[in-house]
Amino acid sequence: MVSWLLQNSPKRILEPAFGLGIFSRFILNACNPKHIHISGIELDHHIYEVAKGIFKPHANIEISKGDFIFYDWSNEYDGIICNPPYLKFHDYDNKRVIGEVENRTGYSFKYTSNLYVMFLIKSIVHLAEGGRASFIVPTEFLNSDYGVAIKKFLLDTNVLRYIFVIDSNYLAFEKVLTTSTILLLQKDRTSDLVGIQSIENVDCLSSLTDIIGREKQVDGLKYFNNSELDPNKKWSEYYRYDAPENKIKKVVPFSFYAQVSRGIATGHNDYFTFNKQKAEEHDISAKTLLPCITKAAHVRSSVFTLEDLAKLREENKTVYLFDGERYADTNTEKYLDYGVLMDVDKRYLTSKRNPWYRLENKLPADLWIGVFNRKTPRFILNQAGVLNLTCFHGVHLRNASKEDKLLMVAYLISDASIYMLDSYRREYGNGLKKFEPNDINHSMMMDIYSLPEEIKKRLIKLGDVFLEANKEGDKSQDILDTITDIFFNYFR
Repeated sequence: MVSWLLQNSPKRILEPAFGLGIFSRFILNACNPKHIHISGIELDHHIYEVAKGIFKPHANIEISKGDFIFYDWSNEYDGIICNPPYLKFHDYDNKRVIGEVENRTGYSFKYTSNLYVMFLIKSIVHLAEGGRASFIVPTEFLNSDYGVAIKKFLLDTNVLRYIFVIDSNYLAFEKVLTTSTILLLQKDRTSDLVGIQSIENVDCLSSLTDIIGREKQVDGLKYFNNSELDPNKKWSEYYRYDAPENKIKKVVPFSFYAQVSRGIATGHNDYFTFNKQKAEEHDISAKTLLPCITKAAHVRSSVFTLEDLAKLREENKTVYLFDGERYADTNTEKYLDYGVLMDVDKRYLTSKRNPWYRLENKLPADLWIGVFNRKTPRFILNQAGVLNLTCFHGVHLRNASKEDKLLMVAYLISDASIYMLDSYRREYGNGLKKFEPNDINHSMMMDIYSLPEEIKKRLIKLGDVFLEANKEGDKSQDILDTITDIFFNYFR
């Protein structure tokens, strides 16, 4: 990152999230500091005081205390380098910060944007003609909904030169569970090429340090013209070499055949969820309690049955959801009064409901898919027809015949569906992966309903055999492999 800046012989450098000045120390060690003036901005008072002491001997380093987003929009710099703060929208004053950036740039950004992308946008505004910038940020924005506007800004300003996506199994920052991507930017009109590469680990970058920026194209990188990059797409398809939809003959949008939505958000799970013992203690009628999966760990196989629900209930697991509107009696009223006493009605979600104890209106999903996973995500057939909290996303199949639904189940439980969904996942550090509902809704799937009838019937039968075996605790991997092979053999 420092090398990218210094190749351009900058005179004025900005480090907008200064911290203890790690980048500035590298810059001072790498070149003649007399010809460079570094401006640093730091919000935290204690860190600011420590940093001032560290750099006191260096007259050409000026550290200011302030909030970068609201600090000086007019100065230009020919070098900017930054590891910005990573704060989700609910952890900072997002409306005020994003509003400031919108007013200054004329662009609109989602209020779910992480703070780091606001640092990136403002830094681009500060970049002088011919200037360069280096950023290390989470990979998330390349594939998220809020990232669409950020990517559009990068493309419109034509500053993007290189994207190095570090493998999600590698933690660039020790003990910090986040992905990392290095962005190298340059404000010039001489090129619109963008080099993109997935990096196995940070050590792989060392061989690129001396040649990036000096050669027009570097072996091993994929290059795109600025106009070839679509901000509305997940950019994983640009840095991954095995995008599945490019290898499958017939694909359709997942949303043609199913809709995915998040599970029920109660606003206070401890209050709204019950086990058998709690229901007895409060003498809550069964008419007020809805069967519901509250934890992903409660579901151990690819099919969840009424027998599984009964077993969890007898184990005193939390498998009920309190619906205060469903049945009115003295004990229900007492429990609602208890909720008010505990200020449950004043929490973020409950305070926006009328009445505060009203549950979200959701129907039981046909299948569930886990939100987080480290290996492969799993689809689970909700044969018991119960509700679920946000531990799972719900898959609601479109109107279809019983046979069509069974075919969809066979597809979703197979590795064929996981293969198709792979490039739509969100990646966090240390191999942790996540799907948001719209990640799946916007994905592509094999056009399974175009299969010949005899293949459909075979898949439905195999899927049914697999699920029956799964109920008995038999993983039946051979059957699952056969189902997967049939899909791949036909569509690849």
